[in-house]
Amino acid sequence: MPVVDAPVTTAPQDNPPPMLYGVYWMHECFCLLDEQEARSRAAEVAAIRAAATLGELRAPAPTLRYTQLPADLDELEDDPDTTLWDWQEDGLGVSSGDWPGMPTAYALGDSVDRSLIRDVIKATGAERVATSHTGEYLNIPVDKENELVAALARRGVKAVRDDAVIDALGLN
Repeated sequence: MPVVDAPVTTAPQDNPPPMLYGVYWMHECFCLLDEQEARSRAAEVAAIRAAATLGELRAPAPTLRYTQLPADLDELEDDPDTTLWDWQEDGLGVSSGDWPGMPTAYALGDSVDRSLIRDVIKATGAERVATSHTGEYLNIPVDKENELVAALARRGVKAVRDDAVIDALGLN
């Protein structure tokens, strides 16, 4: 059998997951994270925001994978499920901006390949930005969309833009 040269790729894996990106209004820059994670995070945040009672808040708690409740259920264990609850008024960390997390910070988390982020930074001029209260986030300039998509494509990564999912992840 003849030997066929395989195409050379800089992707760290054969089938890298699609990456979702979109503009986060608060930082006026692009966010970038694994598409499946982004959509799952958005669904979890939506379920928590939709909770109008403690029972509705408690329901998704055992299945949360990407986010945490903005409440200490141990402190609320004696309160009945019918107790009214509002994430904006009652949620821990909401008024200080700690919940939900900054969507622009997820690119710096463990779920995104570090070498991919280095490529994105190099291609777009993105910068790590430190905040005094909520940690670091990645600022990918909105005028560098073509460069962002090209950097992902060079790694064999499909880019999916969905600003609505990014909006659903953040404080709005």
